[in-house]
Amino acid sequence: MTVIRTPTILITRPAQQAAALAGELQKRGFETFSEPMLEIRPVSHQLPKDVQADALIFTSARGAAHWQGIPPVLLQKPVYTVGEKTAAALKKKGFRNIAATAESATALEAVFKRESTQNTLPENMLHICGRDRAHHFDVKNTKITTFTVYSAVRAENFTKNLQSLLHNEKIACVLFYSVRTAENFIRLSKNYELTEKYGQITAICISTRTAQAIKDVQWGNILTAEKPDHAHMLHCIEQQFR
Repeated sequence: MTVIRTPTILITRPAQQAAALAGELQKRGFETFSEPMLEIRPVSHQLPKDVQADALIFTSARGAAHWQGIPPVLLQKPVYTVGEKTAAALKKKGFRNIAATAESATALEAVFKRESTQNTLPENMLHICGRDRAHHFDVKNTKITTFTVYSAVRAENFTKNLQSLLHNEKIACVLFYSVRTAENFIRLSKNYELTEKYGQITAICISTRTAQAIKDVQWGNILTAEKPDHAHMLHCIEQQFR
């Protein structure tokens, strides 16, 4: 279909993901501006020798990307993941046993609880994750140990280019792919006294929890992806602007 107008879409994802998303949206006829609200940095890590891991948990592909020196024996362990992209990244890393893949951390916890009641959930699980986790798993009779391999450092300012675009109401849509990204965007927006400019902007959020993080600002519209994944975020954009 023909694009009636060419909105500028603000991408707030970390730099590497923002670049890939910008290219995808530009191919679809949209203008984009990227302003990462988080910077992903590896952190020094070494798996304790006495750690017990009957199974592994990955809630994002970043865990696989930043984990260095994976013990070969762990490549054989059952792996529970959030998202098909995470599962695909793990397979490329050499993991051979994807036990379950859920669309969100909440859905994955439901899998854990179901398997726990059936006595099929491993007793000791290792969660490979970032320093600031959006979801803390709590499953009866199962010990979940966290292993931090990266951190997400929040941006401390808006660039002057973004300030100008927002002040002059040149942004039609803002994409929020995580709660922390949304929270930091709102924090900085208030610091720069820009929130009053958002009355004509559509905010598109990957989850209801992400939408909750921006609800105290007056937006033109807040849309939430039907499912918390990239494909459904794109569907929201197409539905709004095509």
